Amino acid sequence: MTKRYFFLSLLLCLLSGCVHQSSQKTTQDPQAIADARIALGLAYLKQHDSVKAKQNLDRALEVMPHYLSAQLAMTYYYEQVGELGLTRKAFTDALKDHRQSGDLLNNYGAFLCRQKEYAPSLAFFERAVASPNYHDIAATYENAALCAWQAKQDDKALRYFTHALHYSPDNERLQRYMIRWASETKQWDVVKERLQHYVRRFGNSRYTAEIERQLASVSRN
Repeated sequence: MTKRYFFLSLLLCLLSGCVHQSSQKTTQDPQAIADARIALGLAYLKQHDSVKAKQNLDRALEVMPHYLSAQLAMTYYYEQVGELGLTRKAFTDALKDHRQSGDLLNNYGAFLCRQKEYAPSLAFFERAVASPNYHDIAATYENAALCAWQAKQDDKALRYFTHALHYSPDNERLQRYMIRWASETKQWDVVKERLQHYVRRFGNSRYTAEIERQLASVSRN
């Protein structure tokens, strides 16, 4: 499953760069200060310095206690250091402030799936895609499909894969995931249909030739 945390691509940077940028910052804007602390915390975490990571994330929450980016960063920190009970608490605390945040609901759903809590995980993914102004619907449906696959809930996996591809038809990784899922569950009609879609969008390749050989073998048997 994709372990996507929406703030990481925006805030994670090399430790030396983060320190330099922070030392030059003169603004007293609380969000700017919190963002700098989050960036530092995540950078320290990447460097395996959990003490300084936690210090900076705590500071971000002191400056802005209800800031979603800081709250999500803390859920990520706790999971990375193996504090799963505190991860869960950080998520539930954040939900008190941001009950309709699609990013938060998606990330909590992903966390629950990693704990093999499939029913609540899928429920949170459903809530995420229904959230107002949430845009990353394809990724959430992909997460839901992969979680349903892991849970061996094939009807739901098919539905979520189909929804994800409606939102992101040119996602080659997603196309391959669905073909692999259909192959593993021996849904050969789905494999054939998705392979046709794949070839139309991405052309023939060694990958498609291998799937075609697999289909031919199934037909002979």
